[in-house]
Amino acid sequence: NGFILPKAVKSINNGLSDLDLSSQSVKIARVLLILLLFIFGGFITMGDEFIYLWLGKSYDNSWTIAVLIMIVNFIPISLGYANAILEARKKVKFKGLLSLISSLLGLSMGTILSNYYGITGMISGIVLFVFIYQLIMVYYYHYKIKLDMVMYFKKGLLPLLPSFFITYFIISKINNSIDVNNWLNLAFIFSVYVGVFCTSFVF
Repeated sequence: NGFILPKAVKSINNGLSDLDLSSQSVKIARVLLILLLFIFGGFITMGDEFIYLWLGKSYDNSWTIAVLIMIVNFIPISLGYANAILEARKKVKFKGLLSLISSLLGLSMGTILSNYYGITGMISGIVLFVFIYQLIMVYYYHYKIKLDMVMYFKKGLLPLLPSFFITYFIISKINNSIDVNNWLNLAFIFSVYVGVFCTSFVF
C-alpha cells in the first residue's frame, strides 16, 4: 500500500478519468491475481500434504481453515489499488463502519457455529460475513467510487481462471498418482506445479 497509495493520489491529482483509473486498477489487479492464484493453487493441491509433513495428523483441519481464509481475502487483496483510490478520495468512513459491523456479525455467527463445529465453525461464521462485506464493497467501488468492477471481472479475474483450472486439474492428477509421504516427493510435485502454472499462464 505504501507504493500503491501515492500512485493513486498522483493519478487523481492529475485528473485521470474514472475509466482510466479503472484501467489502472485492472492492470494492477491482474498482476496481483496471478500471484494469488499461484499461491492459492499450490496450497489447495499440495497444502494438505505440506501441513501433514510439517505438523502431523493432529492439524488436519488447518488446511480447510486456511483455504477459507484465502478465498475470502482473494478479492480485497487484488483490489488494493481500488482501496488506495478510496483512501486518496478520503471516502473510507463507509468502509470502516461496514468492516466493524461485519466483524461483529461474523464473530457472533462464528461463536454460535463453534458450539457445533468447533474452530471450523468459528472461522466459517467470520468468513461468511467478511465475504458479504467484500461483495458490498465491490458494489460501493462500482457505483459510488465509479470504478468499473465489470471490467475487473471481465478483463482481470475471469480470463485467468481457465489457466488456473487447467493447472489445478493436471497437478491434482499427478498428486493423486504419487504417494506424497516425504519432502522429496512434495518438492517434486511443487516443481512440476511451477512449470505447469507458468506454461499455462504464458500460453
